Amino acid sequence: MESVVGRTFLPKGQNTVTRCPIVIRLVRDVHEAFYVWNEIDQHQSGFKKRNFKTDERNLTDKIKASQTALLAGKNKGLTSDKVMVEIISPDVVNLTVVDLPGLGMAGKI
Repeated sequence: MESVVGRTFLPKGQNTVTRCPIVIRLVRDVHEAFYVWNEIDQHQSGFKKRNFKTDERNLTDKIKASQTALLAGKNKGLTSDKVMVEIISPDVVNLTVVDLPGLGMAGKI
């Protein structure tokens, strides 16, 4: 996924790290900007994307925090609620991709 985007920003670790779909929207523009929000944020009254602006070095942490907010009270399982990431840059092509939760294995098959 990151090779398509051309940046390293997705959370990494052992077992299942992606616990909800992450919708990654790439927008080609002369300016550079990064945004991260989730469906809970989006449904709040007065939602404005500009309030969820971040910088590239904090992108991974913002994605983790957004996933955690979606999973609060759900026993850290998986959810179909989405995290949205928007990367605006002159170095990307206009494209939307979705990183889906993977399957983790416990024990031998």
